Amino acid sequence: MKTIIKRPHTFFWVSVPILILGGVIHTDAFYYLSVSNYIISIRGVDLAILAAIVFEFIGIGYYHSDRNKKQLSRIISTLHIVVSGVGVAMFFICTVCALTKIMVFGVFIGPLLLVMLLAQFLFAINYLWGVYKTLG
Repeated sequence: MKTIIKRPHTFFWVSVPILILGGVIHTDAFYYLSVSNYIISIRGVDLAILAAIVFEFIGIGYYHSDRNKKQLSRIISTLHIVVSGVGVAMFFICTVCALTKIMVFGVFIGPLLLVMLLAQFLFAINYLWGVYKTLG
């Protein structure tokens, strides 16, 4: 665990193939998200690729901060890694539920997107905090 906290970019780069594999395994899965009076339909593959791209950029951000000796907050980094790990686990659960034809995975898509957005918000705060501490 100390290695993941010390070098969090490895966690995010390892998560990318897991996310893509989860989307490719069940290509005909659709996730429906109801926002106000709109129903948004997202294919599982598209959601997996989008999450993989976001995780790749986060990994690059952590790698950049590690290489340039920017001090990021360990508490926020740990919280970000845990919340992102929960998001990956929820996506994996959605994929397994879709494979076994259990119709519960639709319940997870709203919280999954909320957890992932919260994690990315934590990363942005942490990265900007590290830049601020480096400059001043």
